[in-house]
Amino acid sequence: MGDSTTVYEFAADAGIARLAPAGTGDPDGVGGHVVFRHSARWLPQRIDHEAADLLSRFTVPRTADEVISAYCHDRGEQAAAVVDDARQVVAVMVGRGVLVAQGQSGSPPAVGWASGYRTLRCVRSTDDAEVWEATGPDGEHVALKIAAGDDDVAMLHQEAMILPRLNGVAVPRLVEWRPGPDLCLLATQWTQGISPDAAAAPLIDQARAGSAAAFTALLDLALSILDAYIALHAADVVHGDVHQGNILVAGTTATLVDFGQARPWLPPMLVPTRRVEPGYAEPEFATAMLHRHPSPHPSAASDQYSLATLLYGLFTGSRYLPHTTNLRDWLHRVAHQPPDPLPDWTRRHHPALETVLHRALAKNPTDRYPTLAQLRHDLVAARPVHDSAPQVRCW
Repeated sequence: MGDSTTVYEFAADAGIARLAPAGTGDPDGVGGHVVFRHSARWLPQRIDHEAADLLSRFTVPRTADEVISAYCHDRGEQAAAVVDDARQVVAVMVGRGVLVAQGQSGSPPAVGWASGYRTLRCVRSTDDAEVWEATGPDGEHVALKIAAGDDDVAMLHQEAMILPRLNGVAVPRLVEWRPGPDLCLLATQWTQGISPDAAAAPLIDQARAGSAAAFTALLDLALSILDAYIALHAADVVHGDVHQGNILVAGTTATLVDFGQARPWLPPMLVPTRRVEPGYAEPEFATAMLHRHPSPHPSAASDQYSLATLLYGLFTGSRYLPHTTNLRDWLHRVAHQPPDPLPDWTRRHHPALETVLHRALAKNPTDRYPTLAQLRHDLVAARPVHDSAPQVRCW
């Protein structure tokens, strides 16, 4: 870092970005911002709120002493340790080229992890991967994924191989795949939508109060999600990571995202360790984890089980098994405990719904439906007589 008279500002291609709202981009509540430099060969770094408050003061060129003094004054903290911590943060950002001496910021370079793209906001941030909302060179709205760690690079490579195979059916279109020695970049068509539970929440309340129309809307929502996965399986692709965050609902259309754990495994490289949201884990995975065995590869049967757990929540607003915060207890329940009965009000709307979902939630994969299309058939065939809504086309 320069002397006390050096005035600093952000480099032309650097800045601070706020993460998406809590519950989406910042699941762990670790930090609400990331600091980035587009030309750097390092991923945007998550920072806590205090560091973001400190660094944001350099949006107006100032000396480090001026910023640190104002920061400590506003926080009511003048302790030497606080000042030293603040100096360390500034020194690191100067060393990484995020902060530069005034007049040396230049123009945004044409190389780096986001070259050609204009980033709008950071949607998700982990140690080795980032997802950004961005616009491309031609102005197209895209989702920009960047990865550095071995597992994340492998999953990004897999998604780049899988998406063209699906040709935009129920999935975003691939815009660009840019592998590199240090960082890899994947751009896909930006997809608007909300999670299935957000779409279902108001309908559940109305259906619980007796509205047949609301329950029909829930059923149509479930069928749109099923149709997306049926199309996926028809292309001989298994998603492998079914959960609320990987489905976007817009009207009567469901779009599936994040294919890093999909099968078949296409890249000629090491298959990364499978990551599963515990609430959507299938019994085969839970059993392997309990016995410390290698995790099984995803299959059409595991997709079906995970999807059935999602549909159970979609229709009821609750989990299919009693909740516990102990992971081992939860895995044991997934492996051995039968699903809870559906609430009485759902059975009044759809008497056969419990039978259909419980079959899809069978502990033995051979006891589940042979295909999702057959699950869908039973769900539609048992529709109550008061439901005259048109059926969605089945692939």
